[in-house]
Amino acid sequence: MRATAFALNILVIHLFGDAAAFPAIGFIAGHSNMTVAFLFVSAVMLIAAVAWFLGIKYLPGDTEKVAQATQA
Repeated sequence: MRATAFALNILVIHLFGDAAAFPAIGFIAGHSNMTVAFLFVSAVMLIAAVAWFLGIKYLPGDTEKVAQATQA
């Protein structure tokens, strides 16, 4: 189960991150400039970091629930 979840996580990261990044940067740079495009990417990374830090408090409890569910 852990390997499947990890693989799904990597797939989602690449679909929403890597695959969308180049067209998004190109679109924004085409309508303004590369500085604005890279600032946009930096802002999205900051939002992702904040979301990660907000969610980290749930990790120990969720990990424990998965461990209990797999033991049963």
